[in-house]
Amino acid sequence: MNQKKSSSLNQRIMDALEHLTPGERRLATVIRELHGDISSYAANELAERAQVSNATAARFFKRLGYDSYTVARAQARAQVNWAPPSLRQEERLRNGSQSDNTLAAYIKADISNLTYTLEKIPDRAMHRAVSMIVAAPRIWITGFRNSTSLALYARALLVLLKTDVRLIAQNGMSAGDDVATMQPDDLLIVIGFRRQPQLVRNILIEAGNIGMQSILVTDLHSAPLTTLVTVSLLTFSDSPGIFDSYSAGTTVINALCSMVERAMGTETTERLARIEALYRQVDNLHGESENTNTV
Repeated sequence: MNQKKSSSLNQRIMDALEHLTPGERRLATVIRELHGDISSYAANELAERAQVSNATAARFFKRLGYDSYTVARAQARAQVNWAPPSLRQEERLRNGSQSDNTLAAYIKADISNLTYTLEKIPDRAMHRAVSMIVAAPRIWITGFRNSTSLALYARALLVLLKTDVRLIAQNGMSAGDDVATMQPDDLLIVIGFRRQPQLVRNILIEAGNIGMQSILVTDLHSAPLTTLVTVSLLTFSDSPGIFDSYSAGTTVINALCSMVERAMGTETTERLARIEALYRQVDNLHGESENTNTV
């Protein structure tokens, strides 16, 4: 089967995103807001919601590789991977879906996510993001809801390499306090997956207003934020279950930070050695030896 024809609606939009016209982008945003569930909408209803012509809507679905909107709607009816967990579960129970619920199915989905992510993120985007991180005197990282754990992961890696890496609104503090501290030479990294609060958009807008550069690691659900950042790294998060998968997002963050370490070269050697020495000192303060295994 042709890979294009087997791709889900969100994958096709993601593949075509940078080539879409402004009107088509509005239509893509409408579909995102509907969680990809277009099965109960006529093409002219979607066009009206996006404030585009019926002809634009028709061209949009043709651009995505569908023979017609009818074909796209039929596929959407069979796929609920854009819906939030509660709606995915409701759809599965209503239809009595017997989709593959084995470990193999989830690993296969993640392999597909990683493959599509590799195809979507050009080397130049990764290299530019690396250069921005290396050059930044101070880095701010933010991520809310399900993105919080990935933001913490990004910070945990980068703090080993850079001396000033901060989380916005850490420990429940006000984001406004942190945003007020930002400087034009600082760098903002946003981890933004499904259901981002308006706060994320506001932070990006303010960062742009003061002249800061920014990097966004996201999936198609937050793709509209890409217009507000310097570099966007789009990943795939499809899953056969009711929860999104963040394997591709985690891999991109790991690769990005590892590339930064290589780019900084010997500059990080002294810092890593000092951190390792401090780890051992803290262990000794607690009366633990290096060879002690703890459960």
